[in-house]
Amino acid sequence: MTPIPRTVAALATGAYRVATALDQDSTYDYRHLVLVDEEGEPVGLVGPDGPGPAVVLPAHTPVTDVLYSEEILDSLLDGAVGLVLVDADGRPAGVVPVEAIRTELAAEMAAPHRMGDSDLTGRRTAFPPLVRLRCGVCRQTNRFGRFRHTKTYRCQYGAHDFVATYGSSAGRS
Repeated sequence: MTPIPRTVAALATGAYRVATALDQDSTYDYRHLVLVDEEGEPVGLVGPDGPGPAVVLPAHTPVTDVLYSEEILDSLLDGAVGLVLVDADGRPAGVVPVEAIRTELAAEMAAPHRMGDSDLTGRRTAFPPLVRLRCGVCRQTNRFGRFRHTKTYRCQYGAHDFVATYGSSAGRS
């Protein structure tokens, strides 16, 4: 019998709040603040060290898929403060802090006999574009497979350079 994989929802913290990007500057008593757009989709994540992109995953994603995803790990190494978990409707359902992913990686590395492909067919799980950021020029939410602050991107909605923003002020990063 094939064991049911543990999902990232098991790593989620309850210490988060959801807010529109417009009220991001308000004070909050939570460790993480998920910023959402007018449609309620995540566009950013504010953690203890400041804002970052929303690395978005379905809440039912197996933990092993996260641990073996180069895109997710690159995003976390490049400054994302965690993962935003979404339900079937694309609404925030939880936050997995980067510390929880580090702990899982350490446990996986300590047990090398468990390492390998998470897909029974031997293929790595393919994820849709995971990183969501709002453009400070046109205010549209862009989606990236990977996002690096040091790289220049073209906005997906206009003929201009993409400028990452996390709040209501255009051009703010």
